Amino acid sequence: MEKLITNCRACIPVDKRIACALYTLGSSSELRMISHLFGIVQMLFYQFIKFRKEPDEIKETIDGFYSKCGYSMCIGALDGAHLSIKPPIGYETDYYNYKKYQSIIMLATVNSDSLFTYVNIGAPGKCNDSSVYNRSILSQVIDDPIYEKHFMMINNIKIVFQALHKKQLKRTKNNRSDDHKQ
Repeated sequence: MEKLITNCRACIPVDKRIACALYTLGSSSELRMISHLFGIVQMLFYQFIKFRKEPDEIKETIDGFYSKCGYSMCIGALDGAHLSIKPPIGYETDYYNYKKYQSIIMLATVNSDSLFTYVNIGAPGKCNDSSVYNRSILSQVIDDPIYEKHFMMINNIKIVFQALHKKQLKRTKNNRSDDHKQ
């Protein structure tokens, strides 16, 4: 885990990288806040978890989901999970979820290689997945005009990209539709 110091820059010490990772996983703070808190350039975070925004990366992701899962125009697999916690005193009801325990919510996407491209952790368990998504930076990223360039036409209908829930990805190439060839 130890990195080398180069002529260009000093490496980030292991203890600081671990502290950043733990803080990121344990809070609902966005990366810009964490980078400021730890004195790390925000761009370094994006070397590890990055939602695809370059045209060739978007095409690679879409092609990957089609070849591996049989889904056309998929930009990511999205899911939420409840992580069990001991809630802050006085806020127990905010963290009590529909599964009948106290939690925080993790909202994440992965690409066709199952690598994380977005992670948001920390919303109280009482929140529903759609409200967590609507308040996330991911919802703003997906609204970026760069994604409008990626579409396909099926029977004169414009089909834009989509983010799929993990349950939809259980479909295999053997039972997929070949509509994308029209």
